[in-house]
Amino acid sequence: MIQWYAPTMVAKEDKRQEFYVQLSEVLRKQKKRDIIILRGDLNAKVGQENEGLEHIMGRHGLGETNENGQHLVDFCTRHDLVIGGTIFPHKDCHKVMWVSPDHKIENQTDHVATGRKWR
Repeated sequence: MIQWYAPTMVAKEDKRQEFYVQLSEVLRKQKKRDIIILRGDLNAKVGQENEGLEHIMGRHGLGETNENGQHLVDFCTRHDLVIGGTIFPHKDCHKVMWVSPDHKIENQTDHVATGRKWR
């Protein structure tokens, strides 16, 4: 199991990309037979649109995809991972990880990803 915490959207793009480069290095060091489970706060919104990405994510994400969400989707595509919290329907209250101070915006930014073999 690998616990991660990604840079927020206010971080510079090169820092956000560097995070995924480092995470890729960690994955490359894992044995092929290991069950990979990645979890943590990615500050990534992957949304519900999964056309062409059905092998990576389901339609049960929350919100609209942001740049960090696209980084996560791209990362999972390269490493044959599935974003678990999007596969099955859940009540929104179980998906929300952050609520704005005025309670008008809710985001799902914490994710668990595992090898597609274990989907």
